Amino acid sequence: MNRGFFKIERIDLTNIKKIEILSVPDQNGNMLHSGKIEVRANAVNGIFLGRFSGKYSDKMVLNVANHAAFGLKSIYFVFNGAPVTIKAIKLGQGD
Repeated sequence: MNRGFFKIERIDLTNIKKIEILSVPDQNGNMLHSGKIEVRANAVNGIFLGRFSGKYSDKMVLNVANHAAFGLKSIYFVFNGAPVTIKAIKLGQGD
């Protein structure tokens, strides 16, 4: 299993209820791989914000833990499983 991460610094998480991770298919046009993506605040093993686990798709949605989503934080996207290519990340206030 791969374990990697990337960080986005100083994001205001006030009122954020979900994080959408948009990905692209592999070079063969497939989305056959699976893994786990955790989002944490301020450190790789910091405050848990949300998790996606399962088969990768073009849009993976993580619901943000209510108690953790406020104020300026650095957020870490921590990956376990097959590699995935990220196209975009969207932060949202819900439906």
